[in-house]
Amino acid sequence: MSAVTKYIDCSIKGCLCLLVVCGTWVTRAAEETLQVVFETGFEQEEGYQLDADLVGQMGWLAFDGGDSFLESTVTGSSGLVDGFLEGGGQQAYLGYLPPDPELNTEFLSLLRPFDYPLGDFVSIQRLRFSVVMSIVDSSNEQRDNFRWSAYNTEGFRLFTLDFDNETKDIAFALDDGEPLQTTGYEFENSVFYDLTMEMDFQSNQWTASIGGVVVVDALPMTTQGNRLDLADMDAIWAIYDPRNPGDNFLVFDDYRLESFDRALPIPSISIVGLLSDGQCVLRLQGEPNTRWSVSHSNDLSVWQEASSDVSLGNDGTASWIDSTASGQSHRFYRVAASHR
Repeated sequence: MSAVTKYIDCSIKGCLCLLVVCGTWVTRAAEETLQVVFETGFEQEEGYQLDADLVGQMGWLAFDGGDSFLESTVTGSSGLVDGFLEGGGQQAYLGYLPPDPELNTEFLSLLRPFDYPLGDFVSIQRLRFSVVMSIVDSSNEQRDNFRWSAYNTEGFRLFTLDFDNETKDIAFALDDGEPLQTTGYEFENSVFYDLTMEMDFQSNQWTASIGGVVVVDALPMTTQGNRLDLADMDAIWAIYDPRNPGDNFLVFDDYRLESFDRALPIPSISIVGLLSDGQCVLRLQGEPNTRWSVSHSNDLSVWQEASSDVSLGNDGTASWIDSTASGQSHRFYRVAASHR
């Protein structure tokens, strides 16, 4: 992390002059980094097995409209395949075989609940979901829809991106109860696409892009005032005719959820003045309740850490005294993240 430096002339007159000339705050814009919340490539070394349904493996669940989630299945409606994506190892799939022909299932959802680093959603403002996906066409002339839907922790669906295997139309739905609306874009069978959906919980907006092309741009995540968080991102098989489902299926890989973590801005540093014995008083201002280190140098070449733990209070400020500044004609200071 880069540091903020400020020149100080430690004579009384020079210090007063610099308070006027250099007394403005030095600020840095906060940067964002991506932190992985969950990711999987469905590989054998992760614990995934080719000869079993995906449901029941590594925390994956299913929902078919019943009273509870399914923790295991043996229907073949989900599972793992090998070699569909060149050089990609194993992939997951949803579809092909109907969940249970006698139940006339209309929807089958695959989900893996997310576990957040802090155990809650309080500190997260933005998320990015990404997946590599392809839809393999039916051989029995019956075609269905495949979807990605975001659900919050109260079980409400927030939004959906839909792929209609009959028309090849890509559409979306919000939580307002309105029918699917076309994006104006289409897809092709057996072509792998990079799908990315970004969610901004502070501004209540989501955006979807396919292969870098934006297909949904800054639409509301909820129009009903529902809770703004994310419990799971579901792959859904929407069966057009439950009595005659298609043997089409969704293949997907590199399933990933990332959070945008805001990097703390370096605090600004300003000169308060000199004490009667020549000690220099500095003021730091930045993110409340954070810790920083202060170093000094007389030549901008050799730096010495003077304090490794300067804590900013609830108001985001702290005063720090350089007790070794007495007798120095000038001195440079810099602030960096504390690693204590």
